[in-house]
Amino acid sequence: MRSPINGVIGDLDTVKIGDYIKAGEIITGIVDNSTLWTLMEVPASQGSQVKVGQAVRLASQSTPPVTGEGTITFVSPYYAIAQSGNPPNTLKVKAVFPNLTGQFNKSQ
Repeated sequence: MRSPINGVIGDLDTVKIGDYIKAGEIITGIVDNSTLWTLMEVPASQGSQVKVGQAVRLASQSTPPVTGEGTITFVSPYYAIAQSGNPPNTLKVKAVFPNLTGQFNKSQ
């Protein structure tokens, strides 16, 4: 089988060993993970410090940690309002991270 793009295999739960498949049948997805993104919640008190185009650093909680540099691509124009017993108001921020060497791949 050939994929039309480079990437990693996604979900394989739709087929099992021994299943018959037809030509053209979709059995999985291919994920182009050369660029990844994350959504972050920033406390409202720090919202004025966050700007589109700003550099950000990502660090995993694994040992050893995996780190990477990215860029903020979206800052929500609205704050999420805290409910009783929840954290303070937050601002949703999206950042993009190049993954050209595969350092953020789950299998590594």
